[in-house]
Amino acid sequence: MPKLNKLLKNIVLSVLKSFNLITDPAKAKLGISYSVWDGEELLEASIKSVRENADYINVVWQKKSWHGIDCDENLEILLMQLKGKGLIDEIIFFEPDFNLTPQQNEVNKRNLGLKAVIKAGCSHFLMMDCDEFYDQEEFKAAKEFIYKRFITHSACIIEDYFAVNYRSTVVGKYYVPFIYRVNSKSKTDVKANTNLFCHIDATRKIAIKLFNRCWFAHNLVMHHYTGVRKNKKRKLENSSASLNSDSINSFLNAYDENNYKEMLKDGRLVYVENKFNIPPID
Repeated sequence: MPKLNKLLKNIVLSVLKSFNLITDPAKAKLGISYSVWDGEELLEASIKSVRENADYINVVWQKKSWHGIDCDENLEILLMQLKGKGLIDEIIFFEPDFNLTPQQNEVNKRNLGLKAVIKAGCSHFLMMDCDEFYDQEEFKAAKEFIYKRFITHSACIIEDYFAVNYRSTVVGKYYVPFIYRVNSKSKTDVKANTNLFCHIDATRKIAIKLFNRCWFAHNLVMHHYTGVRKNKKRKLENSSASLNSDSINSFLNAYDENNYKEMLKDGRLVYVENKFNIPPID
């Protein structure tokens, strides 16, 4: 019976491979796409946290925010420098269509990065922003599990950082998509059913197909340095979430350094080492 089960399993795997529904783990390739307009002061450190685990990395950048505000004049120069260091494989320019909503523009931008990942011959895809970091060993273990178990959709928890050395202990109910298995027909879609059973960013959804295996990576953390910016207000005012002034002020008050002592005292914040060697943010 074990031999028969193994034979049947191999037959099923062969059929799935023939229809390009799964990838041989030995042939799997991971492509990562960064969406960049600001926050570039974190980009190099973020890429270094994942570069060893990626076969290809692109950066899709824009000169204008979703609300028409100019990026830093040195952004393109920085991207070229990072490409020269071998941290970026491809730089792609995106121009927002201001007749569309910020959310739809973001979806279109993510899809541009996804298209380039597929063109580069990658079977798996991860979307990232400048303030997102992963532990290399956790990342490697999760990626290998995904390859070996033919996972098509995955997600993990998020830990938010108010500053480089201050991590929030408040566990949210919001999660981040991790690695997707993709093909030439894959695309991000805010209405997509991902079957992940958790709340994720709508602009990072890729729909399930005929064959799907979903996995929540409990032993993986996305370290989100959301409070680390040269200009926090600029980030919030130009978010695709289109925050109102009250929401922006609420966020800014939460990230005010004057609150840190009280939050440390009552356990909402903990002091941590700068494990990703993030440079000082002036």
